[in-house]
Amino acid sequence: MFAETLALQNDTPERSLPQAPRLIRWVYTRIPQAWPALSQYTRYRFECALRSSAILGFIGLPTLGFHLETAFKQGQYSEAAALLWSFMLLIATIRYWLRPRALPLYVIGAFFALPDTVGFTNSGYLWQFISWDIWPAPLRQGDWTGTIDWYWQMLSGQAWQGLWQTLLISQLALFLTLLLVLLVYPLGTAKLAPAAARWPGKLLLLLMRSTPEMILAYLFLLLFGPSGLPAVLALAIHNGGLIGFLVAGKSQAEHLRAQSSSTQTAAIESPLLRYAYQETPNQLPAMLAWLFYRWEVILRESAILGILGIATLGFYIDSGFEEIRYDRAFFLIMVAASLNMLVDALSRRLRKLAEAGPAGREA
Repeated sequence: MFAETLALQNDTPERSLPQAPRLIRWVYTRIPQAWPALSQYTRYRFECALRSSAILGFIGLPTLGFHLETAFKQGQYSEAAALLWSFMLLIATIRYWLRPRALPLYVIGAFFALPDTVGFTNSGYLWQFISWDIWPAPLRQGDWTGTIDWYWQMLSGQAWQGLWQTLLISQLALFLTLLLVLLVYPLGTAKLAPAAARWPGKLLLLLMRSTPEMILAYLFLLLFGPSGLPAVLALAIHNGGLIGFLVAGKSQAEHLRAQSSSTQTAAIESPLLRYAYQETPNQLPAMLAWLFYRWEVILRESAILGILGIATLGFYIDSGFEEIRYDRAFFLIMVAASLNMLVDALSRRLRKLAEAGPAGREA
């Protein structure tokens, strides 16, 4: 994302310094232009890191997710609700406690506050893992025919079933995400929502984007039972809230710029008509660009949700680790990574088409 942001900056200042080294040109021309976007994206990724840290509790790390899962399994739903509200409060107050001057203090304090973990106490274990455990037995024995058969069985069995379920869940979640964005983004902009509705709307967007997908999926699994529906709903709600928040913020910024400008444009009086014929078409390119960016993320999260028992690639990867079949787990991880790279390349292409608009697509 940093590379794309820097590449999209105006290169005129850079071309005015032809004799300077390339690094100097970037430091003095590209980075100052991109700095607001870079700092904003860094803050967003920090918010994502908080959610990811909570999710890691589901695999045993003593984070918020660990205590949430424990509370749910013990039926302590009031305790689980209190933990969820505290986490949302933490996300909502980032702007107040995430100060640049305090970052060095936070980093130093984090090293002392980290819990004790068990790692590789012997380097020989690590070498055995990467040189022996993650490779199938026929390959280690030099049996190429058996190796091909092993990989084919994995592809036709677990990999294909996991891929199909992952793609199915991710595509349904992507479509439902778009519908939710169209429904919720008007609640966060003064162009479409009255003042009385904007605060509840912003709260709704905060709840949707702040609750990690893993926690939402866990809740829906308790409500609806084991199926793909909890994963679809969890992914759509979280990503719908996130993209809706971004679209609403862009619309609100344009509204504030229009108010401060002397140039006034004609506006449609009816809020419904303004939503359908003015604001949504205006925000659609950015909306689709963000949706295609989140497509690869949704696909990755669909695979991860297999840890909860949903039959995606993550389910088979988790089963491989539980059965100490690291060769199977490693192969399925490579399959998931390859799928993500393919979808990422396609989403980049679609994002460029969405950002270019009709004129760019015709060209």
